[in-house]
Amino acid sequence: GYAVVSGLAAGCDAAAHEGALDAGAPTVAVLPTPLDSPVYPKENQGLSERILENGGALISEYAPGTQLSGRQLAGNLVARDEWQPALADGIVAFETAVNGGARHALRHAEDAGVPVGVFDYRSRSEVDFAHDQRFSGNIDYLANKRASSIYGLETIRLFEGRMREHRARISYYVVQG
Repeated sequence: GYAVVSGLAAGCDAAAHEGALDAGAPTVAVLPTPLDSPVYPKENQGLSERILENGGALISEYAPGTQLSGRQLAGNLVARDEWQPALADGIVAFETAVNGGARHALRHAEDAGVPVGVFDYRSRSEVDFAHDQRFSGNIDYLANKRASSIYGLETIRLFEGRMREHRARISYYVVQG
């Protein structure tokens, strides 16, 4: 019953879009480039086409025809991460290092009051959660109580409640504004 909003990046972003498409759910890709530019990363061109073919959307804050330098693209990747929580009822990180790219979206979500959840792999014996640097951001967010722990159906339901509360607050401000 949810739409996936993500950045079309390689890895977890692409997997989230693919999962939404497989489930028949809507998905929105926030691009770091203008809509008339080649998709970044280029290996996700086919995925971007599937998103559109299945009723999803590609969005960009950059006007068609905008020329970007290589240095600008790096900054746009971070800027794209501001839009994801702005368009979402909640942000869930599956895997992030302390300095990982997902941390930008998480930080923007926190600043905007958007609920943050991170997968908590402590109950998964096949994952060396405590020592694998890929999860150091997850551990940091959980240890500092900056995110909801997501590890099973009950915690997903609790996080859904936080997202509904957030949506109600935002709706109130929009209506009252």
